[in-house]
Amino acid sequence: IVSQARSHNLWVGICGEMASDVSLLPLLAGMGFSELSVAATQVTRMKSSLRSLNSGACAQLLSQCSNAPDASAVRELLQQATTRGATPKPLIDEA
Repeated sequence: IVSQARSHNLWVGICGEMASDVSLLPLLAGMGFSELSVAATQVTRMKSSLRSLNSGACAQLLSQCSNAPDASAVRELLQQATTRGATPKPLIDEA
Protein backbone atom coordinates (compact mmCIF):
# COMPACT_ATOMS: atom_id res chain seq x y z
CA ILE A 1 0.00 0.00 0.00
CA VAL A 2 2.77 2.42 0.94
CA SER A 3 4.75 1.87 -2.26
CA GLN A 4 1.63 2.20 -4.41
CA ALA A 5 0.63 5.40 -2.61
CA ARG A 6 4.10 6.88 -3.09
CA SER A 7 4.03 6.05 -6.78
CA HIS A 8 0.95 8.32 -6.98
CA ASN A 9 2.46 11.03 -4.76
CA LEU A 10 0.10 10.20 -1.89
CA TRP A 11 0.93 9.86 1.78
CA VAL A 12 -0.06 6.94 3.96
CA GLY A 13 -0.59 7.29 7.68
CA ILE A 14 -1.44 4.97 10.49
CA CYS A 15 -3.24 5.82 13.70
CA GLY A 16 -4.39 4.12 16.84
CA GLU A 17 -2.67 1.93 19.38
CA MET A 18 -0.33 0.40 16.82
CA ALA A 19 1.00 3.81 15.77
CA SER A 20 1.94 4.68 19.36
CA ASP A 21 3.57 1.34 20.20
CA VAL A 22 7.24 2.25 20.40
CA SER A 23 8.26 -1.40 20.04
CA LEU A 24 6.66 -1.46 16.57
CA LEU A 25 8.19 1.83 15.46
CA PRO A 26 11.10 0.21 13.58
CA LEU A 27 8.64 -1.85 11.52
CA LEU A 28 6.37 1.10 10.80
CA ALA A 29 9.38 3.18 9.78
CA GLY A 30 10.66 0.32 7.63
CA MET A 31 7.30 0.14 5.90
CA GLY A 32 7.66 3.81 4.99
CA PHE A 33 4.55 5.31 6.54
CA SER A 34 4.43 9.05 5.93
CA GLU A 35 2.66 9.83 9.17
CA LEU A 36 1.98 8.27 12.54
CA SER A 37 -1.00 9.64 14.42
CA VAL A 38 -0.54 9.31 18.16
CA ALA A 39 -2.04 10.87 21.27
CA ALA A 40 -0.57 14.25 22.14
CA THR A 41 0.97 12.78 25.28
CA GLN A 42 2.97 10.32 23.13
CA VAL A 43 4.40 12.73 20.54
CA THR A 44 7.64 13.59 22.39
CA ARG A 45 8.40 9.96 23.22
CA MET A 46 7.71 8.78 19.67
CA LYS A 47 9.77 11.58 18.09
CA SER A 48 12.68 10.76 20.38
CA SER A 49 12.45 7.07 19.52
CA LEU A 50 12.15 7.81 15.80
CA ARG A 51 15.29 9.95 15.88
CA SER A 52 17.27 7.00 17.22
CA LEU A 53 16.36 4.72 14.31
CA ASN A 54 18.37 3.99 11.18
CA SER A 55 16.31 3.69 7.99
CA GLY A 56 18.49 0.93 6.56
CA ALA A 57 18.30 -1.08 9.77
CA CYS A 58 14.51 -0.61 9.84
CA ALA A 59 14.18 -1.88 6.28
CA GLN A 60 16.37 -4.88 7.10
CA LEU A 61 14.33 -5.65 10.22
CA LEU A 62 11.12 -5.43 8.21
CA SER A 63 12.51 -7.91 5.70
CA GLN A 64 13.51 -10.31 8.48
CA CYS A 65 10.10 -10.01 10.13
CA SER A 66 8.33 -10.55 6.82
CA ASN A 67 10.18 -13.84 6.47
CA ALA A 68 9.65 -14.93 10.08
CA PRO A 69 7.63 -18.13 10.51
CA ASP A 70 5.24 -16.77 13.15
CA ALA A 71 4.36 -13.91 15.50
CA SER A 72 6.65 -15.28 18.21
CA ALA A 73 9.64 -15.04 15.87
CA VAL A 74 8.65 -11.46 14.95
CA ARG A 75 8.49 -10.50 18.63
CA GLU A 76 11.94 -12.03 19.16
CA LEU A 77 13.39 -10.06 16.24
CA LEU A 78 11.84 -6.84 17.61
CA GLN A 79 13.25 -7.58 21.07
CA GLN A 80 16.72 -8.17 19.63
CA ALA A 81 16.54 -4.93 17.66
CA THR A 82 15.50 -3.01 20.78
CA THR A 83 18.28 -4.59 22.83
CA ARG A 84 20.91 -3.54 20.29
CA GLY A 85 19.95 0.10 20.81
CA ALA A 86 20.25 3.13 18.59
CA THR A 87 22.41 3.25 15.48
CA PRO A 88 24.54 6.22 14.43
CA LYS A 89 22.65 7.21 11.25
CA PRO A 90 19.35 8.88 12.23
CA LEU A 91 16.19 8.31 10.24
CA ILE A 92 15.27 12.00 10.47
CA ASP A 93 17.20 15.17 11.23
CA GLU A 94 16.79 16.64 14.69
CA ALA A 95 16.37 20.13 13.24
